Amino acid sequence: MLTNPAEVNLGYAEPYRNFIYISDLLGAWQQVIHNYDQVNQGMIFTIGPDSPIRIRDYADMIAQKLNWQGVINWNKKLARPGEIYWLNSNHTQLTNTLGWAPQVTLSQGLDQTIELWQSNYDNNQ
Repeated sequence: MLTNPAEVNLGYAEPYRNFIYISDLLGAWQQVIHNYDQVNQGMIFTIGPDSPIRIRDYADMIAQKLNWQGVINWNKKLARPGEIYWLNSNHTQLTNTLGWAPQVTLSQGLDQTIELWQSNYDNNQ
């Protein structure tokens, strides 16, 4: 979308995924490392936001943020064997144990990522 004004070819549009911004991921790990004594009891944590989004909707969100008017051609990549169609996590246990929670929304993370990619693309032109 950033480099092709007309169209992009993507795979299957229906799986659900959730996304976490890198600063949130690193913040979670810092909390765990600095509070090792509170989590070293065989606990298993997931750290992503509990907000899955369908890949089709995610691509549409990106297109809207870029003000992109092109066409998304779906199912142009081979399906992955054993594809999992619902991947989601929940940070409740980590929040209850250490007080950590994601701070960057999906929309904010996309804005920051788009800004970074646009800057890198512009600098390499």
